[in-house]
Amino acid sequence: MENLVLIFVAAFIGTTLMTWFSYFLSELLIVNWKEPRLLVFVLYKLNHELSYEFRTVLAWIIHYVIGVVFAVGYNYFWMKLTPVNFLTSLLYGAICGIIGIVGWRLLFILLDTRLPADAKGYFMQLFFAHLIFAIGIYGSYVMLGTYLN
Repeated sequence: MENLVLIFVAAFIGTTLMTWFSYFLSELLIVNWKEPRLLVFVLYKLNHELSYEFRTVLAWIIHYVIGVVFAVGYNYFWMKLTPVNFLTSLLYGAICGIIGIVGWRLLFILLDTRLPADAKGYFMQLFFAHLIFAIGIYGSYVMLGTYLN
């Protein structure tokens, strides 16, 4: 049970830090690199009949559920394959960043939608956002003092 709580706390912290980073850069550069807002658009493409409010709530839920999925991967990665440390967290963050980039590219292809105007910038931001996610996950593990050597 403690492991499950740790995964959910780490997912919440990592996803929140990542989201703040995306929102900060979006506001700074006046672009829409906000994953939940992009998910609202994806949900609209999938079903035009859903209300904007419902799509917005659903997008945030999906965003955090994906964070939990990545946190479960982290837990497995650390418990079965590598030691828990800052460098392995950055490695996993880089892997998650690549998965995120591929996932978004596939979504845009499957939905027959053009990539954002600055796709290269968005994907670069997304990669770094996942490194921040990784640091949030690692920090959660360290703060909670669980599974450390």
